[in-house]
This record gives sequence, structure tokens and C-alpha cells, in this order.
Amino acid sequence: MIRHAWSILCEKVVTDKDSNNLTLSVLEQIEFRYSSEDDIPDDKLRIVVPISGSIVSLWYKDVDV
Repeated sequence: MIRHAWSILCEKVVTDKDSNNLTLSVLEQIEFRYSSEDDIPDDKLRIVVPISGSIVSLWYKDVDV
């Protein structure tokens, strides 16, 4: 069975062409600031957060012995 070990959100991922190793520039914090708009009803208010980045995940396979 394949299992998920971890995932991380990165600003930038660089792959070394010789060793195939990854260098991860991890997104450490996301901060949202919200100010209420009095003229917009709550049911019509939507928040859109454009984020550029990559999700890096490690998966592994269980081996039955």
C-alpha cells in the first residue's frame, strides 16, 4: 500500500541535474489580513488568495515481509 509521509508548500524548488537532489525554499508563513466591507453582504463576500508555489510530497510503499 502507498502511504503519505509529508507535504510542504514551497516558494521555489530547484533540482540539481547531477545528483537529482532538491533544494526547497519553504514557505514558512502565510498571513491573511481581512477588513470587513460594510457594503457587501456576508453571503456575497468571497476571499481569493493567489499563491504561487509548489507542493512537495513524500510518499512511500509499505513492503510486506
